[in-house]
Amino acid sequence: MGRRRNRRGFSLLEALIAMTILLMGVVAIVRFFPMLFETSSKAVLQTRAAMFAQAKASEIMRDDDTSHTLATTIASLTTPTTPLALPDEPALSYCFCGKSLLYPESDVQYGTPNIARVIIRYSSTFRPSEDVIYELQFYKP
Repeated sequence: MGRRRNRRGFSLLEALIAMTILLMGVVAIVRFFPMLFETSSKAVLQTRAAMFAQAKASEIMRDDDTSHTLATTIASLTTPTTPLALPDEPALSYCFCGKSLLYPESDVQYGTPNIARVIIRYSSTFRPSEDVIYELQFYKP
C-alpha cells in the first residue's frame, strides 16, 4: 500500500514557464509605449494645427474688406509667406500661400492653385525640415 502524496503548489518548471510568459507580455507592452506616446503627441499637434488654421482663416475673412482684397492677395501668392510662430505652441508655425504645399496641382480637390490657404508647419527650431502638418483652404476668388 503506497502512500499518496498531495501536491500543493507548482513545480519549478511550471513557475519558470509562467514567469517567461508574463515577462514576454510585459516586454511587448513596454515596447509599444513609446509608439503610443509619439502617436498621441502627433494627434495633439494636428488638432492644435487645425484649430489654429481655422482661427486664422476666420480672422482674415473677418478683418478683410468687402471686396476680399487680403484673401485675394493671399490666393495669388505662389510662394509661402515667412513662417510665424504660433503663440501657444512653439513647435508650430504658420504661413499663407495660394498654392498647396501638400498636394500636387494635378489633385483637383486639394492641389488647385489660386486658393487662399493657411499652412501650419513644424517650426524650424522644433524640426529643421519644417514639414507641413496641416493646410486649410479658406477663400477661392
